[in-house]
Amino acid sequence: MLPNLQIDLPENAFLRPLKVADVTPGYVDGLNDPVVHRYLVGPRRERQTDATVRQFVAANAADPAAILFGLYIGAQLRGTCRLHDIDPGKGCAHLGISLFDRSIWGQGWGSRVIRAVAEHAVAAYGLSRIVAGIEEDNQASRRSFTKAGFVSEDTTFEAHGALARRWHYRKMIAS
Repeated sequence: MLPNLQIDLPENAFLRPLKVADVTPGYVDGLNDPVVHRYLVGPRRERQTDATVRQFVAANAADPAAILFGLYIGAQLRGTCRLHDIDPGKGCAHLGISLFDRSIWGQGWGSRVIRAVAEHAVAAYGLSRIVAGIEEDNQASRRSFTKAGFVSEDTTFEAHGALARRWHYRKMIAS
């Protein structure tokens, strides 16, 4: 069951949990753009279709430990941010982002979305740690997560054939 939730952002933008009905051809096409899906796990493995994207959105909507937020600027879906493996008992979750509309890249939307979802997760679930895995050569994502308050850990690992590093939300670190 999707939470009835909307997170307002500047410039007539907001985040809300996606529903299957929100899947658009632009969303599917964006996930199939090789520049967009270069760092995405599922979309780079296989071509996405309306059916596979709807299945992904439905699975997240049904998962009590996940929220797939859609980024809307105006009334148009431009990207997603997934909070998943939410475990309030352990105080942790994982976060990933995909801005599939390249026309908004370089405008600060990534860090705004990441920060808003992380702050929501802390307030709503009492989390003390939010983790993201970012491939080492994904400079744009590293900048966005840093600007949003995440810091790199010394943990480097192989993820899907590439070198990645764990990042965690700075505000989560217990003093």
